[in-house]
Amino acid sequence: MKDDALPYGDHVARFCKRKYITESGNVGPGAFMLKKDESYLSVQWIEILGKQNHQEEIDEVKEIFSRHLKIRPPAKIVVLNVGKTCDHVMRKSAYIIRVLHQPEQFDGAHSGIFDTHQDHEKIAELIKQTILEMHPAT
Repeated sequence: MKDDALPYGDHVARFCKRKYITESGNVGPGAFMLKKDESYLSVQWIEILGKQNHQEEIDEVKEIFSRHLKIRPPAKIVVLNVGKTCDHVMRKSAYIIRVLHQPEQFDGAHSGIFDTHQDHEKIAELIKQTILEMHPAT
């Protein structure tokens, strides 16, 4: 349901625009900073997709992002573990962030990382440090 906390053992995927990809192909912390009109970082809740395997989950996430975004290489999709990301931010900064379900009409997996505005630069760097996987967005 809307605003329910995602389980700490679950994972989310974040789309990272090409402008946040470094020359070496890594994701920069800017990919985890709020834009002026945003109150949370949009992500996709992977486990709610109910796919048979991880590759199917990633393929579905790519499809979801392609419906809403203009995707150009070298854009990436990164995977984060909810609990590890929240715990890492709290341990390294004392800030508490939350990952909440934010389903939309045609996107039941849509979720958000909340409370990053407390110190957006520091928290963005800490979230970046918890990236588990990186996939081409195309």
